[in-house]
This record gives sequence, C-alpha cells and structure tokens, in this order.
Amino acid sequence: MKSTGVRPAKSELVRRTVLEQLDRFTLADLVQQAPAASPQLIKKVLGELKRDGKIRLTGRGRGASWEIAT
Repeated sequence: MKSTGVRPAKSELVRRTVLEQLDRFTLADLVQQAPAASPQLIKKVLGELKRDGKIRLTGRGRGASWEIAT
C-alpha cells in the first residue's frame, strides 16, 4: 500500500487547531472544528501534546476538558 502523505497534514491541522484554543476545550469541540480528522487521530495528537507539556487534561470521562499549559 502506498502512502499519500495525507495523514501528516491532518495531524498538523489538529495540532494547530488545538494550539489556537483560547479557552478550555473538549474532544467534541475539536471534532466539530476539524471534521476532516477522525476522533482517534485527534486523541493521538492530544496525547502527543500532553506528553510534550503543551496542554493539560482537566477531569475525566465525558466531563474532561483540555487547556493550554501556561
């Protein structure tokens, strides 16, 4: 199977969308703002940004929200 290079572009779109957030946001917010990306891809990018210390998770489950780390 040949890679088309589409995935990195979507990952970068999600990354930029996350880092442009001004207030707390949820996974559902990001799904609406980046409809081209799957929820699984959004979760992957959120995990990478969390690991890098750029964002932090508040709460758990459906009530969980994210915020930019200051």
